[in-house]
Amino acid sequence: MKLTKFVQVLFSLVLIIYCTQNISAQDFQKELSAVKSAQNTFLQTQLNERITKISNTPDFVRAANVSVNALVLSNSLSDYLNDVSSLNNPNNADLGFSLSQKVTDLLASNLFKDPKKKGFSRFMDIASGIIQHPLVSSLTSALPIVSSLNSVMNLVNNAAIQSPEMPIDDVNKFRDEISKFVAHYQGLADATTHFQAAVIGVQERSDELQITLKSFTTQRIGNLYPAKMESVSKETSLRKVLVDVYEKEKVVKTVQEVLVKYNQNGATSQELALTDPQLVYPEYAVNEARFIYDELNAVSQEYVNSFNEYNNEIIQILEKSKTLGNSEKIDKKIALMKDKLSKVEEAFLNAVHVEEVESRFKALARTHIGG
Repeated sequence: MKLTKFVQVLFSLVLIIYCTQNISAQDFQKELSAVKSAQNTFLQTQLNERITKISNTPDFVRAANVSVNALVLSNSLSDYLNDVSSLNNPNNADLGFSLSQKVTDLLASNLFKDPKKKGFSRFMDIASGIIQHPLVSSLTSALPIVSSLNSVMNLVNNAAIQSPEMPIDDVNKFRDEISKFVAHYQGLADATTHFQAAVIGVQERSDELQITLKSFTTQRIGNLYPAKMESVSKETSLRKVLVDVYEKEKVVKTVQEVLVKYNQNGATSQELALTDPQLVYPEYAVNEARFIYDELNAVSQEYVNSFNEYNNEIIQILEKSKTLGNSEKIDKKIALMKDKLSKVEEAFLNAVHVEEVESRFKALARTHIGG
């Protein structure tokens, strides 16, 4: 029932009673006062419900935003890393050359200039098979490609030993050309190794930070909900603890219930309330919160830096590869990788949302971060 209709019905009932029952003006005033009281109660109920919805909506949006940002980050990371790993595919031609085709061309132009020569087809099939092996095509590391190129070189060396008519200068020229590609893919492998080591370091710090945050939360719950301390300590999912136990509305309600015990003549005895074990909040807890914020900020920056350093190494390698492929295509690839990296950084910062943690810490400590 809408508000205006509700009030109209109540007023009409009182008016009908007054007219049909011939009640006194005093009684009518009482009835009218009751209507106003009911109206105020109804209005207050509606207002409380609306305020509750308005107050709870930001928490819902924040929780939903965390999930959405996590999805965006996952997609951005996959897109960027897939783009990098594609550089190690021997059939990839993003840089203006396909390694498998390049090896075939080098063999044909330097060592087997006569396609009709006996053994040419078989040799080319073996060399192509080494480069095109599924293990080389599917793995993201450049090391399998480096190994394959070395295998092709060994194959050429053996062929040269068994075929004295093969000019040594041609073999050396082929070796020099192949060495350029070995250096290129070895550079990609080294960059990936450096990146993986950096990410492992970030992961270790993240794991430690997760343990610290779980401990911080458990201690706060232990004060407010002593009976739940043991079960919370055993729970591995902090998210589940936050939903089931340490949810904002539940905490506020519990605090209010504790304060009711110290209500004296309509006022709370602050001195007694401050001595209640459930309302204990040690000063060192604020320092722990500061550490969590500082570490979150530092680890986030370290993670972003690891991607930037990785991307810079890849770009340097691509710049050097312009002698192997097409400069215009390589420039486009570099621009594409920079664009994709910027999306990774943006998605990561949105997912971590250090600024919100800073804001929450300021509210918790009631001081400035740098104070």
